[in-house]
Amino acid sequence: MLSPSQKLQDLQRFRQVLRIVYEEGSAALLNEIGQLQHLPFHRRIRASRQEMPGPERARETLERLGTTYIKLGQVLSERPDIVPERYAKEFKKLQDSAPELETDAVTDIVTEEVGMDSFADFSEEPLASASVAQVHPAQLKSGEEVVVKVRRPGIETEVEKDLRILEFFAEEAERHSVKAERMRVHSLIEEFGRWTRNELDLTREARNAAEFRENNQQRDGVYVPKVYEDLTTERVLVMERIHGFKITDRDRAENAGVDTELLVENIVEQSLRQYIVDGLFHADPHASNFLVTEDGTFTYLDFGMMGRETRGRRNQMAAMLISMLNEDLEGYVSSLERICYTDEGYDRQAVKRVARRNMLEARDARPRNGGLVSVMFQMFAEASEHGLHVPNSTALVARVLATTEGIGMDVAPDFELDSRLKPVLEDCLSENNDLETSVETLASDVIRNKDIFEKAPTQLQQGLSEDREIDVSVEGQSRDNLLPAAAVLTSGVLAYRFLPREPALLISLLLGLGALTWIF
Repeated sequence: MLSPSQKLQDLQRFRQVLRIVYEEGSAALLNEIGQLQHLPFHRRIRASRQEMPGPERARETLERLGTTYIKLGQVLSERPDIVPERYAKEFKKLQDSAPELETDAVTDIVTEEVGMDSFADFSEEPLASASVAQVHPAQLKSGEEVVVKVRRPGIETEVEKDLRILEFFAEEAERHSVKAERMRVHSLIEEFGRWTRNELDLTREARNAAEFRENNQQRDGVYVPKVYEDLTTERVLVMERIHGFKITDRDRAENAGVDTELLVENIVEQSLRQYIVDGLFHADPHASNFLVTEDGTFTYLDFGMMGRETRGRRNQMAAMLISMLNEDLEGYVSSLERICYTDEGYDRQAVKRVARRNMLEARDARPRNGGLVSVMFQMFAEASEHGLHVPNSTALVARVLATTEGIGMDVAPDFELDSRLKPVLEDCLSENNDLETSVETLASDVIRNKDIFEKAPTQLQQGLSEDREIDVSVEGQSRDNLLPAAAVLTSGVLAYRFLPREPALLISLLLGLGALTWIF
């Protein structure tokens, strides 16, 4: 529950947002979500004549609105299925930067949180300054070099106000726009809010970094710095300092004798393993979040934005990419259907036509014209026009692949993602191929299609002949392939005949019998 003062602050910020949007010539956006009535009358008249802002003006509006809106624009820059491609490209120019904090503000926070006496030396000159936090080099009394990340004072209050306003705008957008409702804009903003709030909590970042370090401990060519959790709070994080050069510095790499193509290949492989095998992956792998050491090891630097995914969804994503590379149209579309959600206007045949063209374009994709991942983004955008929409978590993974592919193009221009993608995907899938995965995938399918499973017993009863028999014919399938289908059909009939008509109970039985088919 918000206090009266918080409500007043929200109202003041809301009015400020409306004023900036109006002054930037973007009031047509307010009209789209039914919010023109909040403008003064004279501005409302003028605003009603404004057209939708162009990409550059929209970017400038986000920059003027500040931290939260810049971060939202960065997310939308990787969602051409939600915003037009020309806007997505323009939003890629958004930079998360901020003026340096006053020295006294930094030392006050560090003193209050962990004590300045924890350090033998603390540099007042920051290594980096962003909208959420600032990073300073320091040295522990034990002699270890570290970096100290200090959260900006008051940033959490500012972000929370903006997130509440964005959630309100999203609700209104879905109320006034069928397209916004189909795209689940409110769900997107809710998930964006979770990512942003997580980024503000440096203890969460420390836990993610520790888990990420453990996952990658035995992998060659990749390093995750140590986090000093005993010196970390919500506002301060202390981490091992790494010396190296930017991954895009090809001259330094050449002077150090680093094989850039091998380096990029390793980054791609490790990124896929983190996603498919571990389920915890770095969700913001842009060039400034990597360092390369003189021996060619690449190091992650920031863990504020991490992604997690269920094993079933990870496997389906891998299967989708393999189907694309194999030009397996049916497998590709089926994987998309498992990953995505559909609305009432879903047109499978139209999606198949788009997918067929998409796979042909993927075959011809080369780094110079955007590569495999950009073709996948195009598929997401076109499929959404036919009722098939990408969940936010999958879009996040696609963003990671796109960013990684972009780094690859910069560092090793001749590197092609798809040349390494398939063997790594197949290897990762083999690590995940166990009973637990099969049951999880089946459970996911049942939950996603619960209406079908709940209706199945009734529909089966209606389909029975008078002598209580039902004819089922199959073609071209082996006995092993028919076992799961037979189990589901049988369990539906038995459940309807002998058990109470409770959907949860029916689903549980279906899961149990489905699992048995994989065991036996």
